[in-house]
Amino acid sequence: MEPFQFVDYKGLKGDPSDNIPGIEGIGDKTAKELISKHHTIEELLKDAKDIVDDPLVSNKDKKIYKKILEYKDEALFSKQLASISLDVPIDFTLDDMRYQISNNSGLQETLKKYGFYSLIRKIDIKNTPKTSYSVKNIFDYQQITISNIVEANKYLASATCIYLMLDPDNNLYFSFVNNENKTIVFSINNTKITDLQLPKAVFVTFDAKQLYKTYPNIFGDIFFEDLKIMS
Repeated sequence: MEPFQFVDYKGLKGDPSDNIPGIEGIGDKTAKELISKHHTIEELLKDAKDIVDDPLVSNKDKKIYKKILEYKDEALFSKQLASISLDVPIDFTLDDMRYQISNNSGLQETLKKYGFYSLIRKIDIKNTPKTSYSVKNIFDYQQITISNIVEANKYLASATCIYLMLDPDNNLYFSFVNNENKTIVFSINNTKITDLQLPKAVFVTFDAKQLYKTYPNIFGDIFFEDLKIMS
């Protein structure tokens, strides 16, 4: 079965997730066999009529083709539902659809009024200027020792993009590029994490779900760029 025949396959089998009915009783295996043999639903309907009228074909073999003819309207309708229309007149581009927030503070107040606090955080991220920088060697970093949470907050305050990672003991590791274009890495013991203050920044991690579960009071409203999902 070829990729372009996928709509014919769905026309026979259906797809409950998209409310495509298909033909009741025809499953994955039968749909694939019929489309592989007859190529399209339209050709299948033509061949089905000849097969049903052929006296040399046994009644057992005719059974499935009689069903196809009986439910031909459902099959053709299901194929139409599964097809993407390519001839719709579109007089705009993707750039025309790009939404720009002209009154950020007003939007934030409205979201706050109705309790959409997680969306407020996302708006802050989208409107945060991104720092342009280049690093010659991604492994060229400076690991520093943090003595207290106040010092950690001070380092993070100026970061616009922060990578976070949990170690097996649930200690947090942070990595970011500072104002001097240096990659800084440090860790925070899990006993000090409660007073962590996160700035308005882009947050990146691998498996954000684990961070949410481990520290829900700190990361509950943070929107992460999750490398695990991306991969």
